[in-house]
Amino acid sequence: MIADTDSFPPSTDVVWRYYQMVSELLAVAEKSAAASGGLVTSPMVGDVPVFRPRSARHELDIQVAMILVTVIEGDLQADLRERQSRRLKDALSRSILEMARTHASARGGNPRFSLRSILGFWRRATRADSVAAAVAGVARAVKFRDWVAHGRFWPLPVDSRCDPKTVKIATDRLLLALSPFRPQRRSSPPS
Repeated sequence: MIADTDSFPPSTDVVWRYYQMVSELLAVAEKSAAASGGLVTSPMVGDVPVFRPRSARHELDIQVAMILVTVIEGDLQADLRERQSRRLKDALSRSILEMARTHASARGGNPRFSLRSILGFWRRATRADSVAAAVAGVARAVKFRDWVAHGRFWPLPVDSRCDPKTVKIATDRLLLALSPFRPQRRSSPPS
C-alpha cells in the first residue's frame, strides 16, 4: 500500500490511508484481546500469545510518524536535486542553491543535506511566516524521529512527543506552505 506506483513522489495521504487501515485491524484485535487479558492468541501455534494490541498500536504510531517524516524528507530532497539538475534560475532556486553550495563546501564538499538543513534553507530563502511556522512543526517531528531512530537513549521532552495525526498535519502544512514556491514537478518516477 505504501509503495503506490500511482503516487510519485509518495504522498502523506498514502501513508495515512495505510495507518487507518492497520488501525482498524488493531481495533478488531483489541476487542478480541479484551476477553483474554490483553493478549491476542493464535490457535495455529497452540494458543500461544502472539502480540499485545496496545503495544502494537503504540509501535504503529511511532512507525507511521517516522514514515511521514521520511516522506517529507524525500520530497524536499527530490525538490533540491531537481533544482540542481534543471539549473532553475528563479530567485528562490538561486538562493536555495547558493545556501546548499555554502553548506556543502563547509562540510568538505559533501553534497548530502540533512532534513534540518533543507528546512533551514527553505525558512531563510522564503522568509514567509507560513513557511517558518510549518518548518517549526516538522522540525518537532524530526526531533521525535531522531529520538526514536537513535535508540531512545535520552529523555524526550514532553513537548517533542508526536503522534501520527500531529505529524500528518505538520507535513501537510509544510507542503501547502511551500507549494507557491515550488516549480512544477515531473510526474513520473525515475527509471
